[in-house]
Amino acid sequence: MEISRLVQQYEDAVISLRRDFHRHPELSNQESRTSARVCEELDKLGIPTKSWLLMPAELSRSLQMPDTVTYDLRVPPGGLESAVARLGEALPQATVLNLEAYLTRDAQAYHDLFIFAAAMAGLALLAGALLLANTVGLAMLDRRYEMGVLKAVGYARRHILASLAAEYSLVAVLVSGLGLLAVRGFLFAWATQNALVEKLFLRDTLADFGIVLGSTLLTLLTVLIVSWGAVHSSPLVVLNEQG
Repeated sequence: MEISRLVQQYEDAVISLRRDFHRHPELSNQESRTSARVCEELDKLGIPTKSWLLMPAELSRSLQMPDTVTYDLRVPPGGLESAVARLGEALPQATVLNLEAYLTRDAQAYHDLFIFAAAMAGLALLAGALLLANTVGLAMLDRRYEMGVLKAVGYARRHILASLAAEYSLVAVLVSGLGLLAVRGFLFAWATQNALVEKLFLRDTLADFGIVLGSTLLTLLTVLIVSWGAVHSSPLVVLNEQG
């Protein structure tokens, strides 16, 4: 197995590194040699590292008073909010940033944006279905004579329904495809200003296929429902109306 091979390959090096650490023990927060040794091993693996200078606070203030001081705190799970509140009370002039709260707020904002977009998309689909039903219904009135002639010369109802379904499905594919291209262009322009947009919206081509397929199926269902009654009209009645 790959893991067994890697263990055998690096076993001696890891044991040697552990023994080196044991031969050169250092006090807590004063592991300068240990840190340098770890950085050396990481550099060998191609992992970039940063070197930091650790010194007592009194020594750092004796060198130069800092303009900004940044503290990293380790708190137990679930105690972040109380720790931030205590810091704010203890340091009223300091700026306390809760990164988890910021990230949660951003995630909630994007979630709300997604819900809004989904709701608007649902309303748009409903409005499109109603508009399509109205358009097809008016078209059926204009094409009653055409369907009567087709049925008189031997076309069956299923042939006419299949012709209408193919016609309107092609229109649905073209319209939904052009709409997606317009949306993709807008998102691409937005992604040049916000890298998160690209990660959230521009990499899911399967969703685009689902949108086109869903729009086509909705159009097909609407056309079949609206044209069902017109297709089942008697050709003699239709032709006599036109005569």
